[in-house]
Amino acid sequence: INNAGAYFSQYIETEEQLEMTFALNHLNYFQLTMLLLDAIQFEGPGRVINVASSAHFGAKLDLSDIQMRKKYKGWTAYSNSKLMNILFTYEIHKRYKDTGVCFNALHPGFVDTSFGDNNRGFGKNVLSIGKKLIAINVIKGAKTNVYLATSDEVKNVSGKFFDKSKPVKSSKVSYKETNQKGLWSYSQNIIENLFS
Repeated sequence: INNAGAYFSQYIETEEQLEMTFALNHLNYFQLTMLLLDAIQFEGPGRVINVASSAHFGAKLDLSDIQMRKKYKGWTAYSNSKLMNILFTYEIHKRYKDTGVCFNALHPGFVDTSFGDNNRGFGKNVLSIGKKLIAINVIKGAKTNVYLATSDEVKNVSGKFFDKSKPVKSSKVSYKETNQKGLWSYSQNIIENLFS
């Protein structure tokens, strides 16, 4: 289960000069999955579950500025990263569908965690109020994760987006093959440059 959901109101880079939201929320999923994929296939049948978010609705991926270096907005970067989780899920499903590994993404719900607590000001205050008023607890938030990881009902289901343990439609943009392939290529190039 790949699960990262960091939100940064200000533009921050990693030591490798990658935008932090992109690096944590997407590139980590990509790299970890690719490193473990042979082992998952060997042990098979395996499942890779990517925790995304309904925050991806409304996100638009600019393939010429994936890391938002030109015009950074924290919530947009977060939403885009969750769209990337879904794009990655759909693309890896296509590439590895004959391996016995299932790849799915999910929305866990608005869960009462430390999400966004690292920020200051208005964004942090809005998240704090939202958590108090409408967030679900972590047990409920984990339900779809556990279902996708363990249920026989979905042992052969792959390339889907789930909410409340049911497959649902993701955003229109998430089905664009140019976005799926473009993000894959971009991510692969970064990993190759970092680790070659």
